[in-house]
Amino acid sequence: MKIKVQKSVLQYISVGKYIHGLQKEEVIGDYIIQDYITYSLENFSRWYLSFADRAEIIEPLELKEMVKTILAKIII
Repeated sequence: MKIKVQKSVLQYISVGKYIHGLQKEEVIGDYIIQDYITYSLENFSRWYLSFADRAEIIEPLELKEMVKTILAKIII
């Protein structure tokens, strides 16, 4: 899995990124591209939603679909 996060997010995910399988980080301007290997797409999706307003899913498509599915179930 690959996501792009704003540097400002790092203070909130400093420990979580390791729990969720961080493999590599690359700084590009104000963003960090992170590669993950995770055991659970659903758990990763739910964690991602905690900072999704300052991040973008690059790949895989299955992660994007899982996040959309979770969001569709939210009643406000």
